Amino acid sequence: MIDKKRLQTFDLVKFIAIFCVLWGHIIQFICVGTCYENPFYQKIYAFHMPLFMAVVGFFAYRVLSASFIDLIKKKITQLILPGLAYSVIICIIMKYTNWGGVFDILLFSLWFLKSAFLSLIIFYICAINTRLRPYFIVISLIVSQVVYFYQFNLMYPCFLFGVALHGLWGRIKKRAVALTALSGICFVFMLIPWNVDFWIIPSGGVYPLSSVKQFTAYAGMFYYRLVIGLTGSLFFIMLCESICSRLHDNKIIDSLSSIGRETLGIYLIQTIIIEILLWRWFKYDGSNTMIFGFVIAPIASVIVLALCLIGIRILRMSKYSALLFLGEKR
Repeated sequence: MIDKKRLQTFDLVKFIAIFCVLWGHIIQFICVGTCYENPFYQKIYAFHMPLFMAVVGFFAYRVLSASFIDLIKKKITQLILPGLAYSVIICIIMKYTNWGGVFDILLFSLWFLKSAFLSLIIFYICAINTRLRPYFIVISLIVSQVVYFYQFNLMYPCFLFGVALHGLWGRIKKRAVALTALSGICFVFMLIPWNVDFWIIPSGGVYPLSSVKQFTAYAGMFYYRLVIGLTGSLFFIMLCESICSRLHDNKIIDSLSSIGRETLGIYLIQTIIIEILLWRWFKYDGSNTMIFGFVIAPIASVIVLALCLIGIRILRMSKYSALLFLGEKR
């Protein structure tokens, strides 16, 4: 069973992850020029989406108590429905008038929700038979490596990492401090050679398979990206466990954890605020990368976070808007 402290640990993890999403998106959509060369952007993208998916995997055991049909209905309501609703809003704001543009937005926007949905469904199919579960999961992991859309080949291993973490949690949480230090050191050292070449890889289509040399280069970069994502995820999870296990009833930790429980709503609303509105109306000339990345972007992220929380409160005033835009069925 998941106790209160463990829930707070992962709520705090989710707060860190969603704040990194806001921080990274501010840099990506507001800074003039390429965001890929920004050092803050690079470091954030080394771990934040793998961290999110590891959290999804950690709590994936809950889906096994439902029937397959009920699982499909529940996850469509929680993940797919609000994703489609925000995609429609994006189409309206961006004034898409051709079916090609509308189709692309509906299919590919908010890709993480679709990747999480697929991961949960595949995990359910693989894990429902306890006797064959290990074999099916290994097969699904191997097959996932040739599924490129929604970054599934990267996200699904992170999801399974969270599943494994849940199974070992009773033992490893007792060594949280040691694991924080060890994973933190490994993560920092892995960040030294980390640059744009490791993760600006085609997200779809045919990967460079024209020669063994090209494939080897791609595989080396891709799996380095996977390992650094898993290492960073372990570090932040263990760090949050170390903090929550020692700071009982701390008002700051409680406040941050409560924000972490609003991750889905924040993720959805920030799409409109940052990726659509701010992207069209505000631009930073990028003249000082350090000031923008370390000062302006975090401050802007706090402002956007506050706006998202206000938006969530407004949407919850109606059960219909809560269902359509937050995936909450009351």
